[in-house]
Amino acid sequence: MNLAKVYIAIFLGLGGLAATSSAAQEQPTRKAAIDQRRRSIDEFSRKRDALSQESYRDILWRNKVDMTSSGLIAALGDREPTVRLAAVVFLGKQQDRAAVSALKNSLKDPSSAVRLTSARELSNLDDPYGFAVVEAETKNEDPSRRLGAVGLIASFDKFPDKKARVVDLLVGSLKDENKDIRQIAAGSLALIGDINAIPALRAARDRETDSTVRMIMNEHIRWLEYLQTLKP
Repeated sequence: MNLAKVYIAIFLGLGGLAATSSAAQEQPTRKAAIDQRRRSIDEFSRKRDALSQESYRDILWRNKVDMTSSGLIAALGDREPTVRLAAVVFLGKQQDRAAVSALKNSLKDPSSAVRLTSARELSNLDDPYGFAVVEAETKNEDPSRRLGAVGLIASFDKFPDKKARVVDLLVGSLKDENKDIRQIAAGSLALIGDINAIPALRAARDRETDSTVRMIMNEHIRWLEYLQTLKP
């Protein structure tokens, strides 16, 4: 569910290239640089998701679930969370009104994974309806559930009325007791490209006790400092 490994691979593998590019090269606008990085991460995520979808498809096949919208919606009532989760993943590909309505209903599922995945699929369909569910999970006592939610929250940055709250939640997560959550919050702020988050990231880096997370945070700060030099 979370994108921590994706962020590490993309930001540390590709991020330094932009931050250290020659001044002789034509500089992109800030928006173009952010969009290019998002495309890199989106491509990485698509490849990862393609592999996981095969596993979900196998779950549905073994449980004799019809892959039509009506069959997938019926599977949301299955007693097994893994079946409901697989159904949510494929309902997100249906892009019809019935599927959207079913995904919204799944935001009330007893399984956190099903709720968060429903919110993600709705966001992918340009529907922010699941934002409140994701926000609530960022405050859960279970660190694995917080991690899943924090890894997802940046995807709601594309909704204008959610932008400020997304940044607030990520900045708050920089103080989480779990180092993986602090790391992914920093990566999400860098992904969004919010240069106003630089002071919060510097403070998080300076108090960070884990040397690896501190190094990664520093790379994110360098990226945002690079963005700061570009025209909007």
